[in-house]
Amino acid sequence: EALNADAFVYVPFPGFFAPALENEMRELGPVVTAMLVPDVSKTEFEARVVSELKNPDFFRLYGLATGPWRAPLHKQMGHSMWGYHNQHGCRRMLESFEHQRAWQYEWIVFARAEMFWTHKHPPLEALDPRFLHIPKGQDNNFYNHNPLYGINDRHAVVPKRWFKAYFNRYESILDGSAWSYLREIARNQWMINTEQYLLLHLQAHQVPILRFPPISFLSHCMEGPQCMHLYKGTDLGKQRWTTPFKYYTEALEVRRTTVDDTHYLVRLGSGWIWTALWPPQPWIWGNLKKKEQEKPIEKQQPHELLGSDVVCGLSKHGPTSSLSWIFYQRCECHRSAR
Repeated sequence: EALNADAFVYVPFPGFFAPALENEMRELGPVVTAMLVPDVSKTEFEARVVSELKNPDFFRLYGLATGPWRAPLHKQMGHSMWGYHNQHGCRRMLESFEHQRAWQYEWIVFARAEMFWTHKHPPLEALDPRFLHIPKGQDNNFYNHNPLYGINDRHAVVPKRWFKAYFNRYESILDGSAWSYLREIARNQWMINTEQYLLLHLQAHQVPILRFPPISFLSHCMEGPQCMHLYKGTDLGKQRWTTPFKYYTEALEVRRTTVDDTHYLVRLGSGWIWTALWPPQPWIWGNLKKKEQEKPIEKQQPHELLGSDVVCGLSKHGPTSSLSWIFYQRCECHRSAR
């Protein structure tokens, strides 16, 4: 609704397509195309992937690059491959829709279905179409003490020029092109996760990336082949989830975006707006302590820089601090002196 967008939905469902699921689909809003497919077990899904590989030897090679990125292949716990396959389904739907109508979308927004949105999606006007835009946080860097960075894989705003690069991870696995960047992973015996695999893939395709503050987080997914409730896969016994969010740190990052800690107000409902940042800026977490601003900001990787932000004070040079907000809870725009 916030983007006035067409919705494409890929829905794996367990059991039968019941009226209850159909009603839930209607609650998503106007859907242009939906692909509903029966879910499959880990064993069935692994057999599907193996049967679709362009070369059977790729299965052996991927066994050398260990970690959750390849789950459930080689008995790896998790469901990462389902995500790549589901994005592949979304890509097929959208490309077929464009072909039938002989026109193309300029932007494609990917978001996991179980995300809880605390506010409306950032406007496209605040995002640079030369870059792929991904929420800040949840990059899961340095998995299992390896030296690699990762990048958030729950949500992305994708200009059409980077559409294939973002949505073709599954094809890259099937045709073996993923091995061009997984070879080093296997050689160094690093275990990598899904977020690291995504960043490796995007860097291999030379996709420029900017970030924006997160406004949504993962809620609890319905248990099934694509969602293992963690207490059943660890030593937590019968300790079940007791919160509405799947990851506490992700919910905390969203709160940092949406809530002002000076007045405990929701920023985007109190005059704050989205704006583009140029040049891209590092993100400074929390409040700066006395004299901390005199220290150099820790150098961030190019894919970690902000391209847009939620702001209250604006000048001709960009966002500024705002005493009007601090004292009067009022945002302002400073005009240049003449």
